[in-house]
Amino acid sequence: SSVLDERYLILSNEIGDWIGGLRFWLRGGVAHLVDVVVLPRERHQGHAHRLMEAFEVRAVEAGAHVAEFWTDDDRSEGLLGALGWRRILQRENYIGRRSWSLMEKRLAPRR
Repeated sequence: SSVLDERYLILSNEIGDWIGGLRFWLRGGVAHLVDVVVLPRERHQGHAHRLMEAFEVRAVEAGAHVAEFWTDDDRSEGLLGALGWRRILQRENYIGRRSWSLMEKRLAPRR
C-alpha cells in the first residue's frame, strides 16, 4: 500500500500526566519508528522499553514484518541493540552533516 498510516503511542502515569510517547508510521509491511521521547525526570525507569514493546506489538498486529529507525544518537542505538535491533547501514555526512545509522528489527507474529 502506498498510504502512509501515522500512529502514536502515549505513556501516562496513574493520574494522566504525560510521561512519554512514540510516533511511527506503517507502509507496505514496514513499521518506521519516527520518535521516542521520555521526560528527563522519568528516564531510567523502563518507560522507553515499554513504549518499544508496545510499538512492536502494534506493528505486528497491523501486519508489519520489519521495523526500522534512523538515528544519529549512539544512546538510542544501544537501547535498540539491547532489544534485538541491529544496524544495517551507516551513512556518513548525512542530515546535519552527522553520521546516521539505520537500525532494523525483523518482526514475527506473536503466538
